[in-house]
Amino acid sequence: MTTQQTVRVYSKPACVQCRLTDKWLTDHKVPYIHDSAEDEGVIAAARELGIAAAPIVVVQTPDPTSPSGFGDEVWGGFQPALLAKHINTEEFAA
Repeated sequence: MTTQQTVRVYSKPACVQCRLTDKWLTDHKVPYIHDSAEDEGVIAAARELGIAAAPIVVVQTPDPTSPSGFGDEVWGGFQPALLAKHINTEEFAA
C-alpha cells in the first residue's frame, strides 16, 4: 500500500548532520525535496516549533482525520531513529 509520503529536508552548506540525513535517505532510496534552511521564513518557522538545529526534516503523510488531509512530523538534526520511525522505507524499496 502506498502512503504517498512527501519528505522535505531543509539544510545548510557545510552541515555534517545535513549530509548524514541526505546519506540516510539516499541509502534507503527515499526520494526527498531539498531546500535551504538559510531562508529567514524557514528559520522563523523552525524557531516557532522549537527547532534549533539543521537539517529541518518534514515528513508529510496523508491523514484523513486531519482537516488538511495530511499529518506532519517535523524535527531538527540528524535523527536516524525518527527517520526510521516516520518514513515508510518499504514504499520506496521497489
